[in-house]
Amino acid sequence: MKRLAIISVVLLVAAIALFVVTRDDGSSSTADDANIVTDRSIRNALLTNSVSNENVNTTTQREQMLAVARLFAERYGTVSSSNTDATIDSVMPFASDALKVTLERMKKNSAATATVTTTSQALSFSVGSFEQNQGRAEVAVTLQRKEQSGTSAVRTYIQTLQLTMTREHDAWKVSVAAWEPTQ
Repeated sequence: MKRLAIISVVLLVAAIALFVVTRDDGSSSTADDANIVTDRSIRNALLTNSVSNENVNTTTQREQMLAVARLFAERYGTVSSSNTDATIDSVMPFASDALKVTLERMKKNSAATATVTTTSQALSFSVGSFEQNQGRAEVAVTLQRKEQSGTSAVRTYIQTLQLTMTREHDAWKVSVAAWEPTQ
């Protein structure tokens, strides 16, 4: 019951943070690449995520997929070595059934290390493929990550998380997550 309460609080804080971050005048940085998506379109996708697949056009499905990708990436990339279980628990709602098994195994095998805290914020998205009818997509989420170990200075770097997305239980889920080397 405690875990459910903690997860609920984390989800609520994430939703509020997402609202505050995206509550601008609508002007986000524009990119020539059609695969880069703005925060406003992700917020709109979060608001419409409960709509069924057959009643939604491709653009909305894509935005919903990217909203899940963003939430997963930011949570998966925000880690405290003192409580790795919280990170894994926070991404479970966005993970496919197969990935959940892997994440549970990671939780059981996690060992305490030196105190390291890393926070991540999504900067951009690049869609490699989007096959709505097959319920598959590949997306790269580029994150700004800030890492601090003990009392050392904060290290800021850019890292990309490659995600494979699938439609499962009538919702977009992450089935594979793989970090690229840091930039």
